[in-house]
Amino acid sequence: EHHIHFQRISFNIVKSEETAEDVVSTAFIKIMDNIEKISDLPGPQMTAFCVTIVKNASIDVLRQLQQSVHIDYWDNISDE
Repeated sequence: EHHIHFQRISFNIVKSEETAEDVVSTAFIKIMDNIEKISDLPGPQMTAFCVTIVKNASIDVLRQLQQSVHIDYWDNISDE
């Protein structure tokens, strides 16, 4: 029901459709892991909680991508 909404949120953070799809998949796994806590919340709070999971997962992926760019950059510097 919220898949497209979550994907848009993630895309606005990671700026890549493919990465956003991966993030949403990861977020759904995290949501399923916490379904007992989430299912007790009223509808709007449940959606907000899930959006928070998507945002945090997107930010985590963005940080990982930025760190790998920095590592790749240092690997390409010669010893000269």
